Amino acid sequence: MKPCFKCKTEKSLDQFHKGKGEFGLHSWCRTCVSRNRAESYKNNPESRQRDTAWSKYRLRPQDLADMLEQQ
Repeated sequence: MKPCFKCKTEKSLDQFHKGKGEFGLHSWCRTCVSRNRAESYKNNPESRQRDTAWSKYRLRPQDLADMLEQQ
């Protein structure tokens, strides 16, 4: 059993992603990580657009702005 740093509940070790922390696991449980990523995705549309442009097309923010301006 290991406590989740985020929700402060004791959970079994299989409820944590592998990582570099104590026991070789992340400090947040899978549920908290998932909830945090979903909230971040929902609340940061500019960041999401920037990340998508970079990961799919290798466009930097300025290159993306220039391309959208030319359209």
